Parts: sequence; C-alpha cells; structure tokens
Amino acid sequence: MVGDQSHSIGREAYRRQVFTEFQSILGNLIYSRFGFTPSAWQVDAIASIMTGKDVVVSAGTGSGKSLCFQGASTLLKEGEVIIIVAPLTALMDNHVRSLLDLDGSNYLIGYKA
Repeated sequence: MVGDQSHSIGREAYRRQVFTEFQSILGNLIYSRFGFTPSAWQVDAIASIMTGKDVVVSAGTGSGKSLCFQGASTLLKEGEVIIIVAPLTALMDNHVRSLLDLDGSNYLIGYKA
C-alpha cells in the first residue's frame, strides 16, 4: 500500500510517487472516457488542475488543449468549477457544446462584447 511507504522513502519522493500513480490512473480514466490515450503533457495539466493548481496551457492549434479542461471537468465534484478563457466567443460556445454532448451537465458561457 502506497500510504505505508511515506516514512521510508522521504516526504518529497513519496509525493512524487503518489503524483505519478495519480497520473497513471488519470490517463486510464481519460482513455476510458474519451477513447484515446492522452499525451503526457495533457495528463500533467489535468493532474495539476485536479490537485488544485492554477494551470496555463499554451500550445498550437489542434494540439489537444481542450482535453486539459474537458478531462478535468468530467472528474469534478459537485460545486467545483473550471474557468476557461478563450479569445473567441465561438470557441467558448464550441467547448461548452462539446462538454454538453459528453455528459449533459450544466455549463455557463459568460462574456462581454
């Protein structure tokens, strides 16, 4: 059991080991939900979001940035929120529609023209 190893391997090494195991489990969950294996950077971003860190993802068009928040949003507990900032209203609308198609949850689009 991982929890029993925290004193023998040191706190920081233990934290890295648990985070690595969490990333592995998360990768499997994303695969089962979306049907493909996410890239390591996508799993890192989702894992960071799920552990309460603020995350900024900057990557090229079509690289899979959307999976970072879509994957995390499917794992949220009731009442938790992910804020997505997109440069185009149409892009935000598209993301929300994709999430609605995925799980039927309620999402809000807010923007100021």
